[in-house]
Amino acid sequence: MCNGIDRPDLKGKIPAIPVGPGSTPVVVHSTARLVMTTLLRSILAFALLFSMTGCDSGGDATLPVSMLENDAAEAVVRGMIDRVPDTNPGVPKSYSIILGELSRTGGYRAASAEFIARFADLGLRIISADSLSSQPDLRAVIDPETRVAVVLLQIRSIQQTSATTSIIETGWSYKQTFSKDRWSVDTAINPIQAKHLDTIESGDGSEPK
Repeated sequence: MCNGIDRPDLKGKIPAIPVGPGSTPVVVHSTARLVMTTLLRSILAFALLFSMTGCDSGGDATLPVSMLENDAAEAVVRGMIDRVPDTNPGVPKSYSIILGELSRTGGYRAASAEFIARFADLGLRIISADSLSSQPDLRAVIDPETRVAVVLLQIRSIQQTSATTSIIETGWSYKQTFSKDRWSVDTAINPIQAKHLDTIESGDGSEPK
């Protein structure tokens, strides 16, 4: 299921979206779905994290992928960035944001330039998920310009529980380390804050004993 496959040459290219001080443009592929499918099959830890169904987040109040870029999602992404452990202190890192569930049949997309721009105040290098490349020997997702491993941040689903409250399921991964989590957000509170509820699943890529 996760074995690598041959990928045809990708010809279409569009500019990437750099964010934060010192960022410079990178080249991205226009065929984002093909790139992400290749990543899923070539990077085991990445695929295990994002392709698992986990707990059911369905229901009539679950927002479609097109509506996942909102204030609640922004608060949760900021919370995820704070919670991701620094497993390589002193090593530069890039970040990337993905919306929806990753699968071979789609249902996901890279965060838009407008949503990424919300985090410019953090001073982090956040690149479009459309620009990601892979390094299968390291089982890592790579920033194609800096060649450093990328911290992937995923908003998997948002389920509205009232007019102002939501339960948000997320995932993050860095190399072979990953976590799937659940958060609560109340947009009636100013400033909006995301509360970490629990960890659904986590791992470091090691083989089960």
